Amino acid sequence: MQLKKEIKTITLKDPFQQFKEAQRVNEIRYCPLTGQSTRLLGLSLKEFATADRSAMIEESQKACPFCPGLVQALTPKFTPPFREYYEYGNARCFPNAFPYDENNAVVTITSQHYVPINGFSHQMLQEAFECALLFLSDIDPEQYPYQSINWNYMPVAGSSLVHPHFQIIASSTPSNYYANILSNLQKNPNLFMDYINTEKNLNERLIEIMGDSTWLIAFAPRGQFDILGILHECTPLHTVTGKLDSVITYIRKTLQFFHHKKIDNFNMAFYSVANNKSFSPHIRLCPRVTFPPHATSEINYLQMLHNDSFTLLNPEIIAEEFKSFHFDL
Repeated sequence: MQLKKEIKTITLKDPFQQFKEAQRVNEIRYCPLTGQSTRLLGLSLKEFATADRSAMIEESQKACPFCPGLVQALTPKFTPPFREYYEYGNARCFPNAFPYDENNAVVTITSQHYVPINGFSHQMLQEAFECALLFLSDIDPEQYPYQSINWNYMPVAGSSLVHPHFQIIASSTPSNYYANILSNLQKNPNLFMDYINTEKNLNERLIEIMGDSTWLIAFAPRGQFDILGILHECTPLHTVTGKLDSVITYIRKTLQFFHHKKIDNFNMAFYSVANNKSFSPHIRLCPRVTFPPHATSEINYLQMLHNDSFTLLNPEIIAEEFKSFHFDL
C-alpha cells in the first residue's frame, strides 16, 4: 500500500521578513481507510487555548440527570425485548432520550459527576465498556450491523453534560465513515492489514504492535492529531467482552498524553461492522481544541462545508512525542 499525499507550495511576500519572497509548504494527505483528505498546514502552534471550567462543573452537578439520586428518575428505560436498563459495576446503560438512530443508548462511565481527563481508572473504563457490550449483545447483528461506542468528553467536544458517558449506536444504516471504508474494502478486502503492514515497514507513525492490536498516529488525522488502534481480529464488538485490556490501556495512555498537551476535550469512536468479515474493529481518539488568543473554534469552512480536515501538527512529530512520554498507569 502506498500512502498518498500531495505537496502544495505557496509563494508570497512575507511581512515578517521585510516582504521578501517566502514559501509555505502544505500537504494534502489521504486516509488509507476512508480516502478522506486532511490538510497538513505549514504553520507552527506552541499550545492550545485553555479554560477554567471549575464553575461550570460545579453548577452542572446541581441537577445532573446522570448522578446518583436522579439517574433512576430522570433517564429513560428500554422496552422489551431489552432489559429496562443494564448495569455492570458502577456503569449504567439506558436509552438516549434524544436518539440519533434506532438503537442509541447512553452508558454512564462512573457515578462521579466529573472526572479529569487524566483521572479515568482502568476499572472505570472496563465497567463502562462491558456495560455497553451487554446492550450490544442483545441486538441482532444482521439487522443492525453498524455498531459503535462513542464518547464526547466535555463541551468543546460536543458533550451537553459534564458527567462522563458513552453513546452507543447500532444502526441499519452506515454512516459516511462506514460507507467510505466499505467501498474501499470491496476493492481491497485486506485493507486494514495492508495499512498496518505499511505503517510497520515505514515506522514513522507506529506506536506499538501488541498481540491483538496495532496502535499508531493516523497518517491523515481527522483532528489536530488522531490516535488510531486497530484490532487484528475481524469480529463484532459484543464478542470482545473481557478482551479489551489493551484498548483500555491505550485509551488511558492517550488521555494522559492529552493532559500533557494541555488538551481537556476529545472525541472517541470504537467502530465495528458486525456482519462484515473484512472490517477490523478499530478505535480513534481525537483531541478537540480551540486556538489562542480568542478560543477560536478549530471547525471552519473546510470541515463544515468542504468535508476536509486540517491540522497544524505533524503526525510524525506527535508519534515521537507519544512514544517518549512517560505514562503513569
